[in-house]
Amino acid sequence: MNGNTPPRSRPIWPWLLGGCLFVIAILAAGAVLLWRYGTRKLTSAIEERATNPRLRAETARKMLGAKALPRGYYPVSATFEIPLLTHVCLSDRAPDERGGVFGYDKRGFVFTESLHAASSLPIEKFFRGDADAPADAEIIDVHLRAGEEVRRGVIETTGQKIHYRVVRGRVEEDDVAVNGLLALMLIDCPGRKKERTAVWFGPEGSEVADENAIRAFMSHFELCRAR
Repeated sequence: MNGNTPPRSRPIWPWLLGGCLFVIAILAAGAVLLWRYGTRKLTSAIEERATNPRLRAETARKMLGAKALPRGYYPVSATFEIPLLTHVCLSDRAPDERGGVFGYDKRGFVFTESLHAASSLPIEKFFRGDADAPADAEIIDVHLRAGEEVRRGVIETTGQKIHYRVVRGRVEEDDVAVNGLLALMLIDCPGRKKERTAVWFGPEGSEVADENAIRAFMSHFELCRAR
């Protein structure tokens, strides 16, 4: 023996662990930067849409599959679309001096599309008017209250089957409340099941209670079109 002691071998796992942690740290930092960039971009897009009536109208038109929005209706500033959720509100209020539309005067239209889930069942019961249906429902920030039923039926237009019932009721959003007639509609589309609801509302005695008027109004939209 020459008296030299061979170097002790060191386990490799600390180096692998350190390398993995380094990679994870880099990925996490990248995810944070991407999230911040995406959040800023989304915030900027929302702000621009909220104050640009023409951009908002074009976005709402595409979301509703419409060639043109119904005359006298303007998309509210809260209209938005994100993955798995579409929410469009049309109001009879014209844009203000800053380009915004908030709330309703006497008329409005609300369409919401989302994935069908267990939480969809009470909403469907409310819109169908089942015997055990709740008296009210919350769609995003829109609160609906249903009273006396006026009529119900089924119509088909632009490739969509619509189950509707007209009730006397109330629409509440933030600090705005509108009383009158509500056409509560479930949109039945072929293919993958989603929760698609629509509400068209107007004052007592308005055309909202007329089936032909409902068909004509809904013919503006292709709500079953893939987005």
